[in-house]
Amino acid sequence: MNNKLLFGLMLLLIIGIEINQITSVAAQSNSTLASEINGLRTRVTQLETETRSLRQLIAQQNGQNYVPPPGNNTQIGASDPMFERLATLVIELKERVVELEKRLEEIEKN
Repeated sequence: MNNKLLFGLMLLLIIGIEINQITSVAAQSNSTLASEINGLRTRVTQLETETRSLRQLIAQQNGQNYVPPPGNNTQIGASDPMFERLATLVIELKERVVELEKRLEEIEKN
């Protein structure tokens, strides 16, 4: 074999191995990051629960009724992707209900 060809093949092999290792590390990093985000979400939920309990306790000690704030203070608007997805699902559900009603009418006629 030609030395240049052999060198090129070895170089490609080394690059392939490095890319594989980088991809593996990136996947592990994404997994670790996702795990850390889930952990943080859990801690935030716990802190919200503790805050709510403390506010309720303070209100009781002051002889007041505790009225929790609505929701988790997250504003959901029409530009929110979750809102858009929910709207799409509602429209799809309505279409399915209309179809089912038509089928039911046909069945009842027979």
